[in-house]
Amino acid sequence: MLIILLDSLESISTNENGHKLEWLPSRIAQNVKIIVTADCGATDMVKILQHKCEDSMTVIPPFVSLECENVMKVMMNTNKISVNINQWKAIREVFQSCRLPIFINLTLESVKLWRSYDTAEDNHLGRSVEEVIENILIRTEKTHGSVLVTHVLGYLAASSNGLSESELLDILSLDDVALNNIFTSLQPKIRRFPPAILVQILQDIDIYVAEMETDGILVLRWRHSQFNEIARKRYLSNEELKRYLYFNMADYYLGTWGGSTQKPYTDSVVGKERRACRLLPEQPYVFGTCDIDKRYNLRKMTLLPPCLLNSCRHDELRSEIFCNYSFLYNRIKATSLQQLLTDFDVFNDRECNLVSEALRMSGSAILYDMRSLVIELIGRLLPLTEKYKFIEQLVHQCDLDLQRNCPLVPNVQCYSTPGGPLQSEGHTGGTQYCPVDVGVFKSSDGILLTAKPFYSTRVRVWELSRGDPRPDMMMPVGRIHHSRDGNFLVVFQENKQVKIFRSDCGDLIGEIQYGFGVPCHIEVSKKYLAFTIEKGCSPFVIELEDSQIVHKFGYHSNTVAINQNDTFLACNSGKSVILFELPLMQRRCVVETSDVPKDITFISSKLKCFVSTKGKTIESIVFDVVNKRSKVNKILTDLEIRNCVLSNTEAFFLVQSGRCLYLIDSVSDVIVRKLVDLPYGIDVDLATTFTGAGFSADDSKVVAPRANFLAIWDVATGSPLRVLQSSACYIKSVFTSDVVNKAVTILDDGTFQVWNLDNIDTDILHSNNIFPGKIEKISLSTERGLSLAYGNETCEAKIVNFGDGYVKDILQHSDEVERLNNMLLSKDGRFAITCADGTSDFQSSNAFDDHVLWDIDTGIKLLHSSGIRFAMFSDKVNLALFVKCVEYDRKEWIKNIYNVIQIGLPDGQDIHFDFPDNTEFVCSPKIATQNTIDYLVFIGQTNRRTYDHETKQELANWIEIRLFVKNISSRSKEMDRIRIQNLVDGADDRTQFLEIFPTDDEKLLILYGRNIDCFEYNPDKGLVIPEIVMKGAILYDIEREECLRHIPGIFRPDSFVSSLLISKDFSVALDGNMNLFSGESYRNVHFIDTEFSPGNYRLALNGKYIVGLLSSKREIVVVRTTDGKNLGHVYVHGEASCLEVGDDDRTVVVGCEDGRVMILTLILDTSDPVTDIIMKFPSRSGESKILSNWDMRYSLLRSDLHHMRCRTPDTSRLSARSRRRSSSGRRTPDHQTISTIVRLTRRNSQNRSEACCLQ
Repeated sequence: MLIILLDSLESISTNENGHKLEWLPSRIAQNVKIIVTADCGATDMVKILQHKCEDSMTVIPPFVSLECENVMKVMMNTNKISVNINQWKAIREVFQSCRLPIFINLTLESVKLWRSYDTAEDNHLGRSVEEVIENILIRTEKTHGSVLVTHVLGYLAASSNGLSESELLDILSLDDVALNNIFTSLQPKIRRFPPAILVQILQDIDIYVAEMETDGILVLRWRHSQFNEIARKRYLSNEELKRYLYFNMADYYLGTWGGSTQKPYTDSVVGKERRACRLLPEQPYVFGTCDIDKRYNLRKMTLLPPCLLNSCRHDELRSEIFCNYSFLYNRIKATSLQQLLTDFDVFNDRECNLVSEALRMSGSAILYDMRSLVIELIGRLLPLTEKYKFIEQLVHQCDLDLQRNCPLVPNVQCYSTPGGPLQSEGHTGGTQYCPVDVGVFKSSDGILLTAKPFYSTRVRVWELSRGDPRPDMMMPVGRIHHSRDGNFLVVFQENKQVKIFRSDCGDLIGEIQYGFGVPCHIEVSKKYLAFTIEKGCSPFVIELEDSQIVHKFGYHSNTVAINQNDTFLACNSGKSVILFELPLMQRRCVVETSDVPKDITFISSKLKCFVSTKGKTIESIVFDVVNKRSKVNKILTDLEIRNCVLSNTEAFFLVQSGRCLYLIDSVSDVIVRKLVDLPYGIDVDLATTFTGAGFSADDSKVVAPRANFLAIWDVATGSPLRVLQSSACYIKSVFTSDVVNKAVTILDDGTFQVWNLDNIDTDILHSNNIFPGKIEKISLSTERGLSLAYGNETCEAKIVNFGDGYVKDILQHSDEVERLNNMLLSKDGRFAITCADGTSDFQSSNAFDDHVLWDIDTGIKLLHSSGIRFAMFSDKVNLALFVKCVEYDRKEWIKNIYNVIQIGLPDGQDIHFDFPDNTEFVCSPKIATQNTIDYLVFIGQTNRRTYDHETKQELANWIEIRLFVKNISSRSKEMDRIRIQNLVDGADDRTQFLEIFPTDDEKLLILYGRNIDCFEYNPDKGLVIPEIVMKGAILYDIEREECLRHIPGIFRPDSFVSSLLISKDFSVALDGNMNLFSGESYRNVHFIDTEFSPGNYRLALNGKYIVGLLSSKREIVVVRTTDGKNLGHVYVHGEASCLEVGDDDRTVVVGCEDGRVMILTLILDTSDPVTDIIMKFPSRSGESKILSNWDMRYSLLRSDLHHMRCRTPDTSRLSARSRRRSSSGRRTPDHQTISTIVRLTRRNSQNRSEACCLQ
């Protein structure tokens, strides 16, 4: 048997949320016993214990009077104390009033001070613990002076975990009120509190004060919590004095008057203002300069936040604590992230809560590496800097610290941001074929969201206030329902039994067999469970606590309802609604409705209910129990009524129709508002309807989902506030709560999303994903600050602005293609080329595709052509070049015929010229510029043949590989063919060109290989360059047609030409095997020992660094090329899919699997002006826009529409295309079908309301 005893549970530290007792198990092994004790005054803790072990709670009674007297005698004998008869009578008398053990101890300490001749009047004994403690404090004040004792003990009471003697002495040295009480005549130059006075005061209360270790030092604390409570009540009840004491403590821990800084004070003798040094220590966050002697200032981190809070220095609390990077960083390093988040709980401030939420989101990255804190905060808080001053200061502090921790600076938001409407996302575990029971309710552990798939035994639980997941609970298979107060969970099984569980621990309370029958209407109140079954006598009424059937009705009912107070129950029998009084089930009233009731909703303020009937009418019933009468009022009729919701304050009743929401005043039964349509500009499928509705916690807003949109209306005006888009999936239900201002939407794919309705006044995107899925490729224009990206399942490319990270425009390639496979953005960002899978006769080859040339400013297509193999822009962006395949043969490359299309920009004029016959590309062509003249250069393999003129027989057949150069700035069609033997001395016939690299100084770096006869042809890849070949290079001047420099041996034989990366100044090259080449001849080789993702790494800052994705695709790393050292990394949170570096060699853009785009800037060079570069980012230099309420609402709606237009999922377009195709092949209805439709429509319209007819 193992017995664990935990005493005084109420004194447990708040570190790691220990006071919430989540660590205390509800169920343990049979051979383990846990005994815990707690003070009844700790009500919150007692409530938690009651929920965890209600049956095992025992209240320890106080002693009886005789026991107190016996204990007192034993203690007096032990301490050799004797009293006379009158004094003993006084002692016995006080034990009639209080008999607690602590009271006996305190009485003994008071008796120790008695003299034999003292009377009861001379030494008054308190009759309670509080009175005795008050007497002790009063006695100390009489001895040492009221002012000094008030301030000394006030500081002790103000510190939550005690003060050391040195801290108390230093803080008193800042207290000019206490010092003026001591220095009444002589004013010393160094103004300090005399240590002797403090020692005397502490010596008098020594037996009531204990030394304990806290934060690595010994501190003084009251031995009993009652002392601290009485001291706080006595010395801190005066708000002015309380603020003054905390103000001095805050100054001490801030280090305001540390070192030789002189603090001003008023001389009490002459009344002049003077200054004096207090000789106080500095208060850095870290003591020591190296890791060996480093020690964190835990006292400052622990006590400074409550001191600033209680002294009402809220701005300093934000700037010095919760929005201060040094505090956040060192607090996590010294303790933990959880402790830091606990610190945030003391100050309920919107700005600080956003920082807290950002830290919580960054938990996994911070836990792995503390250096990621700085980039996590910047990447999440950047969108909030324009609105919140202190968050802007925090981001600025992070910017200044970036170069020490991470060389990559976020330009814009790159992670999920707190403060937006969308708070969090998760998965319920359900699928399209497995329904999920979802509940949102308040329990002892907070606001909980539960989700249980019908065929699963696991209930997943989340706490909505913070979005934290809770431990799963195990429940049997079946539907799950929760009580109104959240204390009970009910599960129906096999249509014959119901099981009742506790929600906090999942313990089974009981199970009831009710026979056979499918439950159809279920109502779970605080005390009762009532439900009807489809066929048979019902409803059943079950008491939850006792798990017993209270009543079973002898007739069939369709619906049942219980009022909020659990005093009345209503059910129907046919068209009659019958009211019963609980718990005796006495019939009180019967009323007839117009049709069979389908749903009943009670109002608790008065005995009234709303009834929805099968005839699609809404009626109200007011019961008069005394006179056994009732009044029925018909409110509206609508054939598409789906659901009814009562507001949290019961002021409104919301009726959900198919495409209309009726807002009814619950008192007057008047339709106040008709929320009919979504704002203009939202493209919603007309076949969709509202799938749910609800109210915010304060009933100021109505939320309702339709398709994949969540609309929010203002109840007071009926105008739309926001229209939020969930994702590509439709929303099938929505849940709201009366205690927390959040809405939970459940999507078709089983995903749930939590929306914070307090944040709908901010234009903040929870995540900056621009596609619903993976981003395949990114192209950059740093000159204009734009990037172009496309996803893996879309036929559109989206233009993203570097300034804010938002989508600027969409380039939709064509409705006829399924997806893009490539794209290109011009250097100046004015033009773009999108490429999709080809639809021509050449679609069997992956190389020939459908291309569109775009003017980005106007969104106009300048060219749309299929069968394109290569597309490119010139550096001056004055022309675009397309290589089009006119004829293609998969077997013989010599039969391939190409045509070159040259498009002048921006006028769009085109020039066509033919490609050399019997020639195939060895590498992709390039446009090289020299002295403002553009040249098309490429390496081609040509099949040359000679024939006999008379017999036409082939005389010779050979392969030659040439460098082709054409001046495309002129209209001449001539094309130069250059042999490698003309450029390289000693080159034989087996030396061939391999690849071309245009340089920044308008030259060409041409690679060649040795021992190559010709290149093999692959039908899908074209001509293939050998993987292992001896290489050389030449630097070629196009205009002068000469070789400027020859490098005979370059790179390694196994360096793949296709994977080579060469820096802009050609000082560094990197091959696919991570071999780095540098120096004059590229012969200095060393290996980069970093495992990058293939194809997802680039050279940056002229080859000084490598920026790339690790093989896991979860981190972006920066590696120095000189020694291969990892200089920093950025977490992706998910997986990245692609990476590109801009023309400036600094801008890094990363595409992610979840559709996000991360825009970063590399700042690492020693000459980099860090502050100047960062402050030029639009996200750092933007100014806040102050809008009126109306302008803000209009701006937010307009922003919603823009985001939806820029994030339209591809599934919508595909479904629209499918509908067009299906409608095109649909048979036209005949005359009889049309006549039947008209007749049924007229019949149904007779009972329709005016609003429904308008629809």
